[in-house]
Amino acid sequence: LDWVLQVWQAYAPTVWLSLQLALGTATLAVVLGVPAAYALVRLDNRFARAFEELLVLPVAMPGFASALALLLG
Repeated sequence: LDWVLQVWQAYAPTVWLSLQLALGTATLAVVLGVPAAYALVRLDNRFARAFEELLVLPVAMPGFASALALLLG
């Protein structure tokens, strides 16, 4: 169990920095994401729908690529 203490002493600053960055990123995502999501729900125009489609595009792209591969292959 002594090795755990040695590893912690060697990497503790890196672990704390990583945790601080993760907490800051999560906070920023919530602060920016919640109002943006609320605005997208409340706005009912073409811009809001197009922006929603852009947000969904990374999730849909692997399915499109697989379907294209099946059709062409």
